Amino acid sequence: MRRPSIRAQFAVPVALAVLAIGASLAGFVHGTVRISLEEELRERSRAMISELVQRSTPEAVRDDVAALELVVQDFSERRDVAYVVIIGSSGQVLASSFPASLPADLVSLFEAPRQSPTQPVTFRSEQGTIQDHVGQLIEGRLGTVHLGLSMARIRSQAARQSHLVLAHTTGGAIIAAVMAMLTAHLVTKPLRALASSTRAVGTDQPVVIPEVHRGDEIGQLAQAFEDMVRRLEQKQAQVDTANRMVVQAERMAVVGQLAAGVAHEIGNPLHAGRQFLEGLKENPEQAERYVGLLDQAMERIDKVIGQLLSYSAERKLELEPCSAEAVIQQTLDFMRYDHRIRDVRIETLIEADLPLALMDASAAQQVLVNLLVNALDSLDGQGSIDLSATHHRDASGREGVLVAVADSGPGVPTEIVPRLFDPFFTTKDPGRGTGLGLSVSQELVAAMGGTLRYTPSPEGGARFEILLRTQERA
Repeated sequence: MRRPSIRAQFAVPVALAVLAIGASLAGFVHGTVRISLEEELRERSRAMISELVQRSTPEAVRDDVAALELVVQDFSERRDVAYVVIIGSSGQVLASSFPASLPADLVSLFEAPRQSPTQPVTFRSEQGTIQDHVGQLIEGRLGTVHLGLSMARIRSQAARQSHLVLAHTTGGAIIAAVMAMLTAHLVTKPLRALASSTRAVGTDQPVVIPEVHRGDEIGQLAQAFEDMVRRLEQKQAQVDTANRMVVQAERMAVVGQLAAGVAHEIGNPLHAGRQFLEGLKENPEQAERYVGLLDQAMERIDKVIGQLLSYSAERKLELEPCSAEAVIQQTLDFMRYDHRIRDVRIETLIEADLPLALMDASAAQQVLVNLLVNALDSLDGQGSIDLSATHHRDASGREGVLVAVADSGPGVPTEIVPRLFDPFFTTKDPGRGTGLGLSVSQELVAAMGGTLRYTPSPEGGARFEILLRTQERA
């Protein structure tokens, strides 16, 4: 599950905290306003009941119903008054603000016993919540007055105040969330830049160090990141240099193994050249013939030296479409200087219409030389080597070229197969191998986007396969 961004982690808690505080404050305001207004209403009710009793008593003594109606009308027009009822001592209604008879719920309320004759009672009616206040006319001997006060205004004002608080709180929460997101954006912007640069570390893309001019922890992080990248670049440069030295050392090791054959290849044309010079001295009239023969001998020497220099020169890999057949032929031309190859049967099988493979020809030749040298070591001067290049398609249908080197030797013991490509691992006698040939070859093939693998040969012996990509067709 994906975690929310830091901006969301900033904004959401801040907004929720502000809303929670606002809700608590709204509840407190609602309760405070309601209590305050209820207290005000109680004070008014006491004053109004006292006034109502004073004005109704003389009229009740005179039994002046019309005057009592006027008193009731006057009080019923006042704020918060829901009803006014004056009841005589015998229980009859003397005056009322109701145009008809009293509602049934009021009759039940008036008849119900109370702990105190003047204790107010709160009840719900069709008009909402009402507080019924009672006053006695001459201690109840002339009757009672009932004053009903509506609680609607109190509750409406309390709700309005709480709604205002909630509205302000919601606005404050939105503002706080926006401010939190802006703050988080300012904080996370350099972090996002650092994350983008971090993803480029270890790839072929250039690492762009973001400019963070801050003296806080983020600035320290940016500085530490820059120092780390610089150190990694230095270490990578050292590793690249070391890898190039290892590859070059392996090339020179092969050149050393071929030294005897090279000396023989150069010695023959040199000896012939000396004979041509002697013949030229003795038969100056045949100068043109001897000079031609001498030129051929020198050309042969130059070709041998050129092949050695081309193979041993250090190069940077440059991938381009190349013919696998041409690389195999160049490798065989180079390997003919190894005396061990003279008694070994080498067969090549190149499939027709083979596409060009993406490779560095020099690196591919080095890989093939390493595989052929290993094959010759395993054959010990007797046997055969098969070199092939065929079409190949992987599981996804992508086209490639498969170059294989298979020998008729004893093969590779099963227990050492997992270590074949480990650096410095060798089964050869001391002084006959560095243990770097297969490791370097695997790295070179991987650098060309291909794969080098070992597969046991069905006929016995060892088989190494080089799988190379082909150039994608437009």
